[in-house]
Amino acid sequence: MGLAFIGYRKNQAYTTRHRYLGSVYVVAIYLQLFLGILMYYSEGINWVENNLIDPGNSPTIRLWEIEHAAIMVFALFLVQIGYIFIGKTKSSRRKFILSFYYFGVPLLLMIFTMCMAMR
Repeated sequence: MGLAFIGYRKNQAYTTRHRYLGSVYVVAIYLQLFLGILMYYSEGINWVENNLIDPGNSPTIRLWEIEHAAIMVFALFLVQIGYIFIGKTKSSRRKFILSFYYFGVPLLLMIFTMCMAMR
C-alpha cells in the first residue's frame, strides 16, 4: 500500500518491480488459503463435528467457522480481480490507484478479522 501511495503521489512509472510485488502478494494470499484449508482439516472431521456442532451459540466459533472464512475468500477474490485489472490498465497513475484499493482493502479486511479473533 505504501509503494502504491508513494508512486501515485510522485507520479512514478509503474515498473516490473511493482508488478512483481503484486504477484508476490497474490501468491501469498493463495498460500494463506491453502494453509487455512490444511489447518481446518488437520484436526480431523470428528473433532470438528464434536466441538463445533452449533456455531451460533459461541461468537468465537461462529467467527472462525463462518465469518473468518467468508472474509478471507472475499479478500482473495478482491486481490485476484485487482491484479487482473491492474494488468489490463495502461496508465501508471491508474495502476497505482488500483493497487492501493485492490491490495489495501483486502489487507485491512484481513487485519480486521485477526483483531476480531483476538477479542
